[in-house]
Amino acid sequence: MFWIIVPFFYLPDDLQQTLKRRRTDPARIPHELPRALCAPTHPVFYPFFIISKTLCCHAWNIDTLATFHYDPSIIVFSLIVPSFLMFKGYCIVKIALIANPNSGGKKANQSILQIKEKLKTQKIDSDLFLTQYHTHACEIVKEIKIREYDAVVSMGGDGTNYEVLNGVLKYHGDGDIPPLGIIPLGRGNSFARDLQIITADDGVSALFQSTLKAVDVCSFTQNSEKHYFINLMGLGFVTDAAKTAYRFNWMGDFSYILGVLHRTVQLAFHKIVLDIDGTVIIEKNCFVEFCNSRYTGGDMLIAPDAKIDDGFFDVVILSPLSRISLIATFPKIFKGTHGINPAVRFIKGKSAQIYTEPVKGLLPDGEMFGTTPTEIKIHPGLVRYFS
Repeated sequence: MFWIIVPFFYLPDDLQQTLKRRRTDPARIPHELPRALCAPTHPVFYPFFIISKTLCCHAWNIDTLATFHYDPSIIVFSLIVPSFLMFKGYCIVKIALIANPNSGGKKANQSILQIKEKLKTQKIDSDLFLTQYHTHACEIVKEIKIREYDAVVSMGGDGTNYEVLNGVLKYHGDGDIPPLGIIPLGRGNSFARDLQIITADDGVSALFQSTLKAVDVCSFTQNSEKHYFINLMGLGFVTDAAKTAYRFNWMGDFSYILGVLHRTVQLAFHKIVLDIDGTVIIEKNCFVEFCNSRYTGGDMLIAPDAKIDDGFFDVVILSPLSRISLIATFPKIFKGTHGINPAVRFIKGKSAQIYTEPVKGLLPDGEMFGTTPTEIKIHPGLVRYFS
């Protein structure tokens, strides 16, 4: 019995999790584990697995191991090959690629095919799903058999990742959630920056390296339904500016700057009742941003002290100010120095309730969806991303 149990604990943590994840379906282990152990990272070990499996089938009574739900050859294999050689990280064999061909001004089509071929050269199998309309990515994730994949990867911008995240958590959140990946092809790609992923090549390299990071997720309510965001969610001036920018989407990155200038001319404030972890703020307000990560709009450092794994969201509050002060403060966001303006405040929290007069639209991860009132909560380490 000692020689049956002990080798399992010498296996790497990620491999132990793989075995535990398949525990309720032991028939899949002999088919999936040879690939997980030996390919694509260390194909040289495949003969060892075949030899150990053959020896076990003849020498051991499999029924004596049925209690453990593990193929006995796995245990012998762990004795033959040192664990630090055969498995150094999360092993990717097959992934679901959810790609938005319209990302980055419809320049993504060629990149999508090139990336799929690059994955193939590393012996990573992938099923490619192309989105055809808004919210399609969420619907695709809802329909896929998620347990067939070692990872679900979004190829697009923050909006594509937002839809994939919601599809995974809404429709597969009760089971084992596979790691998520980002290959940025959009204009902003704000959240990916906190994963040290700036370019599409960075996103592909993160998959090859297979280093996982547990990441916090924020939820917000609409009536009785729960939705999720992972970058940030704003209301007020920022949402109004985004609405204007959407009308000038053909102007690229300049569209948001144009939206800010347009809304500055029509600057208006609203009443807000904001309850952050029991501390209530009642005042006139310009905008509020609930930030899980640091950046917005690509390289705007809206929440300099935010961390994606600290169990808090950072609330950025802008109180009423003059048009001149707003215009003077706006450029400072790119360096994260806008906090020197006394109208700007930063508060960390774990839960919040928001009520406004009049009703204000919400902007989760750059998507115009929902209105106040709403309730926001942080969910520490809810998902894992390749970084």
